[in-house]
Amino acid sequence: NKYYAIISMSYLFLSCTKTIFDLSGYWNINKYTKLNVAFNNMFDKTYWNYASVGTLIGSGTDQATLIDRAAEPGRNVVASLEFKF
Repeated sequence: NKYYAIISMSYLFLSCTKTIFDLSGYWNINKYTKLNVAFNNMFDKTYWNYASVGTLIGSGTDQATLIDRAAEPGRNVVASLEFKF
């Protein structure tokens, strides 16, 4: 859900509150190797980080497009393998 308020012929982006669920874990394969896995935004919610959209300047559909492009990533999985030597 997006909410816009008109102020001086430009748009102020107001976002509703979202709760995002992430799940992460790791497995120490041996004393030198660790596998890290994270399942982020499990319920695939669209949300914004204020630091990304709070300073966007534009008007009308220009700003709406910029805000949509600044949305945080949807559901994703991140994995890494860590080696210590």
